[in-house]
Amino acid sequence: MFDSRNHLRGLLIATSIASIAGSVAAGAQSSPHLAVGLPGFSTAIVLDSVASMYTIAAPRKAVFGAAVQSLQELDVPIEAVDANRGIIVNTSIVKMHRLGKMRLTQIMSCGTNITGLIADQFRLTMAVAVIADSIGPAETKLRIALAGGAESVDGASKPSVMCSTTGVLEERLAKLIEAKSKS
Repeated sequence: MFDSRNHLRGLLIATSIASIAGSVAAGAQSSPHLAVGLPGFSTAIVLDSVASMYTIAAPRKAVFGAAVQSLQELDVPIEAVDANRGIIVNTSIVKMHRLGKMRLTQIMSCGTNITGLIADQFRLTMAVAVIADSIGPAETKLRIALAGGAESVDGASKPSVMCSTTGVLEERLAKLIEAKSKS
């Protein structure tokens, strides 16, 4: 059976990867735009447009390595790593109740229904991107993006819901990356 959401998500991922590859081949210095399709959203989400930004007093290579370690430590699955461009991404993390040791309600807000918080009841599909850009020999601009949508486990009878980040994962990740990049 054809699932248009998965087809759209795959098409957007392929387009983003092709764009990244083209930028790398052309030697472009600007960051690529990472677009993903998520449940509850009628259009693609450009992850770098919803990213939280941090400045870390450490070289990009140290920050990037610390970011990979920090994501692993927080049990955030990694789908793709591009050390040359400073990008770590997963465009399809599907979870219920928890992401690592954190409850989904801590990191995502999807609203409420008559029985409580939607993030506790629905299946969440999330996309995360960490982008490290050098802004000097010992300074890095770190961008962390998280977006998600929720689908009822009861099936297609209930509409998908857009979710927003609470900022908790981004803050925890940024603090962990900063500490690890200085050690």
